[in-house]
Amino acid sequence: MLNKRLAAVKAVKGEFLTAERAQDDAAIAVARCVATMLEVRRASNLPLGVGLDAIAAMSRAVTLSIETRASLIKVHPMLAALPAELGVSAYGDSGCPPVDAPSGEDRAALRVVA
Repeated sequence: MLNKRLAAVKAVKGEFLTAERAQDDAAIAVARCVATMLEVRRASNLPLGVGLDAIAAMSRAVTLSIETRASLIKVHPMLAALPAELGVSAYGDSGCPPVDAPSGEDRAALRVVA
């Protein structure tokens, strides 16, 4: 049973880290797309209103990407607490970037201690 719990913790951790990386990549791609849209509009000497609805929609996508990232940050302490609840202390925080406090306060990286 302990092996199954440890395997479950490791599986969730791997998928979570993959999701975080994918979210960062998506946010970067969407933000770059907005910048490119603005740059090519200007470089093409097009009127300011050309593509404005698409640019606004992509800008909203950037905002949603950042909101999603904030949600993932909130999940960190929840996942960090699970191994102790399951009696598995090997989860640790290796491979996780430090999580800054939402209020901007300096805090140490989250760690699970056995």
